[in-house]
Amino acid sequence: MLRVLTSGAFALALWMAFTWPLPMLCVKAIPAYSQNVECDHARHMIPGDHLQLMYHFWLLSDMLAGRTAFFHNTYEFNTGDDAERFQPGAYYLPFSAVFAVGNALFGRSLGWNLAGFVSVWGMFAFLWGLAQRYASSRTLALIAAATTAMLPFRWSTLMGGSPTGFTIMWVPAVLLGLDMAVRDESHKGGVLAGVAIAFSAMADHHVFFFSALVAPVWCVFLWLIRKDRPWFSLQRYVATAIALAPPLLLGGVSLVYRFVKAQGLAGTDMAQGRAVSEVTLFSPTWQGLFSFGELGMSNHIFIGYAIPCFLLIGVILICTSARCREAVTLQNRLVFGAVLIAMGGLILLSLGTNGPGGGRAFELCRRYIPKFSMIRQPTKLFCLAPSLLAIGMAVSLSVMRNLKLPKLCLTVLMGIGLIWPLAEFRQHVNPTLSLVAEEQGAYAAVAEDARMRNKDPRVVVVPLWPGNSAWSSLYEHYCSLYRVRMINGYSPSVPHAYRKEIFERFESINKGALRDDQLDALTERGVEYVILHEDAFPEKVCPFPVAFTLHGLQAHPRLSLLKREGAIWAFRILNTPRDAASIDKVSALYFPTLRWEYERTRQEAVPKVDDETASGHRYASLSVPGVMLDTKRLHMSAADGLKWLVRARGHAKVQVNHLVEDAVVSSETLEIDHDAWKWHEIPASPPEDYGQIGLRMGLIDGALDLDVALLMAGEWKSPSPGDTINLPAGLFFHAGYTDPDTGGVVFEPQAVPAAYRGFDKETVSCIRGNMGILYGPRLPLESGVYDVEVTFASSAQAGTTLGGFYIRSGESIVCPTPVEAGAPARARFVQAHSFPVTFNFLYSGKAPIRIESVRFTNVSNQVETQ
Repeated sequence: MLRVLTSGAFALALWMAFTWPLPMLCVKAIPAYSQNVECDHARHMIPGDHLQLMYHFWLLSDMLAGRTAFFHNTYEFNTGDDAERFQPGAYYLPFSAVFAVGNALFGRSLGWNLAGFVSVWGMFAFLWGLAQRYASSRTLALIAAATTAMLPFRWSTLMGGSPTGFTIMWVPAVLLGLDMAVRDESHKGGVLAGVAIAFSAMADHHVFFFSALVAPVWCVFLWLIRKDRPWFSLQRYVATAIALAPPLLLGGVSLVYRFVKAQGLAGTDMAQGRAVSEVTLFSPTWQGLFSFGELGMSNHIFIGYAIPCFLLIGVILICTSARCREAVTLQNRLVFGAVLIAMGGLILLSLGTNGPGGGRAFELCRRYIPKFSMIRQPTKLFCLAPSLLAIGMAVSLSVMRNLKLPKLCLTVLMGIGLIWPLAEFRQHVNPTLSLVAEEQGAYAAVAEDARMRNKDPRVVVVPLWPGNSAWSSLYEHYCSLYRVRMINGYSPSVPHAYRKEIFERFESINKGALRDDQLDALTERGVEYVILHEDAFPEKVCPFPVAFTLHGLQAHPRLSLLKREGAIWAFRILNTPRDAASIDKVSALYFPTLRWEYERTRQEAVPKVDDETASGHRYASLSVPGVMLDTKRLHMSAADGLKWLVRARGHAKVQVNHLVEDAVVSSETLEIDHDAWKWHEIPASPPEDYGQIGLRMGLIDGALDLDVALLMAGEWKSPSPGDTINLPAGLFFHAGYTDPDTGGVVFEPQAVPAAYRGFDKETVSCIRGNMGILYGPRLPLESGVYDVEVTFASSAQAGTTLGGFYIRSGESIVCPTPVEAGAPARARFVQAHSFPVTFNFLYSGKAPIRIESVRFTNVSNQVETQ
């Protein structure tokens, strides 16, 4: 009992030290990342794997409470038949069971954090027990366990919501149990190893897979180094076999379980394993082992300098000191050497395709080890590192203890063994916390409306993703609050049927467009509601900002707004169209998502010329008739005022081809006859319903310079001297949410995008692109001098810095300007060339603010008069 309490106290100290300030917010927040680059540690509802895993934890909790059918994942990928959502499995036991207890007592956040703490506690206790098998005292074993339990990989996976971060606690349990079973013929050790293997299979295939690979090698090695030399003793073989019966039996059952689970991957995008190109994206570099810099995924394998130094000292002492060689048994020396070799191989494989020889070792494992090709993140191999290093540290510390140093010196040395790794590893752990919503009005309205009509609430959520986007974790959480069934979902293994029958069929909804046959198909599946997440709408979703999709849904004759709360809009699908008089048609200007720099064409026959007056400081020069340059294809529906803007110059006759699904649907001839850069409007030819469109520009004769092209909708005219153009904030790309009464955009503290730092001079000085929380229009202004003014409202005290803005014109960042409560927010800038201009607003997060509009006034005539 004392050992349990001691390990619990140390585990609590570690958990608090590495997760702070989570202990202060553990009843309303959970970790989202192990690194924090935002203004504050806590933000509201950060999407990611942490929410996805919590959703699956909650499923078991709800099953146990009798509100969800057992072994049914009812609330995602539901296409109308609940029975099809039968998914037998362990649902991440035992951590989901711990979550269920915490959830029942204090809510989901505490349930999640309780499960996380139990994982930390269990791992520390098992590391301590494993280290004690090779340490000369319990204290040294404790130091070895605490040191290796601090490894950043342990915390990055736990805080990132990876099942590996919870299940890693079973690795030292497997090694400890097998050690006891093989060397001591302990039945308890066999049971421990068997239970650990079974639980690892239930919770995470990475931990189970790597533990299963290591276990046989570990057992053989332990047998060979036994003191009693039992190689020719049948009795010893039988005794050891009996001790190993539980892990053999439970390991076999676990293999069958994982095999059956793997059959569910048939027909998904994971069926053939991970492509090498995908593995490359997640392969760390060797610098991550020792670097304190921001290296992304590479930081996960950080081992620092303290542990290698202690291991090196152990090697030196064993090799040079007769006293140390005598004090350390041959058995421990063999284990120590094996650990060092194993860690070298582990590091080699963890580098993936960045290992020596282009990742030759990893490639050989993919080729010859069954199922190794399923591994996407080589860093997951580091789940073995704490256990291996704990053994190495235990031996090394024991060697140092035998130097017969004064007690004070030895105490200082052991203290360094704890403090030095803590100082190193804590620099790589600075958690970002996600505040977990306990209610959401739009989802609640859908649930209530459906159940009032005696129906199960079924929805399609916008944006509609192919099924593997972390944004969908938001949908999972909100649906679980009210047990709303959605046709969307989030899974690392997406069924091909979902992509084809759901995503590809209904993807036009991301642009606010749905045909009657699509709506009928949804209602046949029982889907009677559409929910839009305005603040989870990245640029890849649509060629225009979220306002385009929102206006399309609002104006759809078969959709009726049911409820809006914050950034989430809920619509009901109607069986018959609304009266045209009740529909507010919105005619607006829609900013372009992308621009196409013609000099980036891969056609080698097209010269690329440097020019400071060109966007990107380069352009494509066409002088050979017949040469064609295309824009990227974009999925698009019909839109009022849809047009291409092309910046060009020269003296040429140009053929303009409009493409739909790679086919030319219309052509026209454009005459260009000017030496200066000029923007040309070319009305687009959208598909009749929905499809991919593109623009192809080809030279007929003459000489043509092509700079940049973009797709927009609506009317845009650069203001003449003395004129003003007023742009409502709701039309901009933005986080936050649109206020339907004013058309402004509201921002609130703790609800800002990921990796957002706020506004200050240092931040602006480092900016190289568009980093605003609200930005646009990305449309051209003619050369001249302009005033830009932000109209806004805030309840903050006068003088409070609410944020700031800057203008990006071409590659230049100009006029960084603070926005303060009670003061006007305006600045002046010079537009040297007719480049697209982007206004960027950066939010401080200090107080709520509503941005009403952004005004551009051409003051060139005033400047000339002055």
